[in-house]
Amino acid sequence: TIESATDNCSPSSRLWFWNNGNYYSDNNPSGGKSYWLKMSSDCSLSITGKRLSIDTLPQLIPGWNLIGAPSSAVDISSVIGNCKIQRGPYWFDTTRNVYVQSSILDPGHGYFIKVSDTCKLG
Repeated sequence: TIESATDNCSPSSRLWFWNNGNYYSDNNPSGGKSYWLKMSSDCSLSITGKRLSIDTLPQLIPGWNLIGAPSSAVDISSVIGNCKIQRGPYWFDTTRNVYVQSSILDPGHGYFIKVSDTCKLG
């Protein structure tokens, strides 16, 4: 869970989360959500909190979900739980401006994953 977040980013920098097919701006991050960061220039962001395990990720809904990784890298096949993954997981490579499919969930990345039914990773 997130306990605090501090930055030296410009006021136009934004924190976004994905919910039910839409992006929402949120400058007060909380645990259990995955976020996109949009920066207008280079800056530093420091987040402190408690380590998360894959079991603490929220329930996924049918369609696209944005998920984060637990506190250490994990292979998606080992935490598939009761989910039927239709597509993904994909992370966005800002160097190449493309989505990249990955079988490993790495801390610090957000991943889009499409599931067919309500389910839980774990």
